[in-house]
Parts: sequence; C-alpha cells; structure tokens
Amino acid sequence: MYHYASTYNYLNSIFVAQLKKHYPDTQLFWVIKQSIDYLPYCSNINDPLEQRRHLDDTVNQMYTDGVTFNEIYTNTVVTEFILTSSSTAVDVKLESTTSRHLRNIDHVIVNTGLQPDRSLYANLNVHECPLTKGPIALAAKLLSSTNNDCLNQISHGTSSLMTTENNFFIVGNKSYGTHKNFLMKIGFEQVDLVFQIINTSRKVFTKALESCTPVYDA
Repeated sequence: MYHYASTYNYLNSIFVAQLKKHYPDTQLFWVIKQSIDYLPYCSNINDPLEQRRHLDDTVNQMYTDGVTFNEIYTNTVVTEFILTSSSTAVDVKLESTTSRHLRNIDHVIVNTGLQPDRSLYANLNVHECPLTKGPIALAAKLLSSTNNDCLNQISHGTSSLMTTENNFFIVGNKSYGTHKNFLMKIGFEQVDLVFQIINTSRKVFTKALESCTPVYDA
C-alpha cells in the first residue's frame, strides 16, 4: 500500500497502521512532497481540539517508530502511475533528487487536500485568490488573520462576501477555497450576511424609486 500526503487529511488515514497489526506482511510506503526536518506535525499541548492533538501525536509516533512504514520518502513527488500486467496493481514513479519506482502497489491512498469545484461560475467575472482559489475579498481576510484556532474564528462581515461579479455571492465551504478552517457555523452566518446585503440593496432601490418624480406624456 502506498500513501501520498502530508496535510491534515492524512490524519484520517491512520487506520492503515492497524493493517500491520492484523497483517504483518503488509508493506506501507508514505510519500511526502515537503521536506521534513523533524516531525511531520507540530503537536500543540494547548490545542483546543484534544482529538486533533492526539492524532498529531499518533502520526508522529508512526513516522518515527520504524515499524509502521517500510519506507518514508520526503521531498518527493509522484510523476506517473503505471498499470502492471496483472491489471490489479500499479507501479508508482517517484521523483526527488533521483527517480525510483514503487513496484506492484495494490492500493493508493491520496490525501493531498482538495479544491472547490469552480466550474459553476467559470464564465463569470469572479476575482479569485491564486493561493486558496476562493473569492479574493474573503481570502485576503483569511490569509491575514493570525488566529489559527478554527473554533475561535469569526465571519468577516458583508464586505468579505462581495465579489467582482455584481450580485453574485459564494458562501459555504466553496468560499474558503483550499483554506482548511471552514466550519458550518461560519457558513450559516454567511447566508445571514448575504440576506443583509440583499435587504439593504432593496431598501436603497425602493427609496430611490420613491424619490423619483413621475413623468407624464402630454
């Protein structure tokens, strides 16, 4: 089995360690794109999410125990999957300072994060952040925030939901793009903020209509 990841997505895949206990002949390989100086995850003793801290510690232990993984490749990228003659396994080509192949891999687990599906508004004038792939106004707020606790975040007001496409709003997980701190609570608050924007626009429009002087043809 081959696993390609270094983000927090990997923490949900620690079940692979159980395979070694029940099936000792299982071979596990972990490929990480980044260089790792010490440990892959920084365990914060003050992390308000106790389970996340436990996952950090568990994976760091797996990284260093020399038992869970047969090989760990850091500063390495995957460039090719090659179907073997058996059609039930693949060879995985790795590139680092040198090229190498992992042969006859039965299962590949890819936890490298995700990007939102932006095809819905691909032809609209939506200015996106090149880093998060989310709308630029909200991305600027998120990236400039010094708060790393996802439980202690706030919505950033109506201005953060404005896009360069008039009267077009992106809310929910898609609005965060690749940023990892989205919570459903924030999504609900975003919906409320959008309706505030709509109601404010209606009031301005209604007031403008009321101030207009009707013109009658003679």
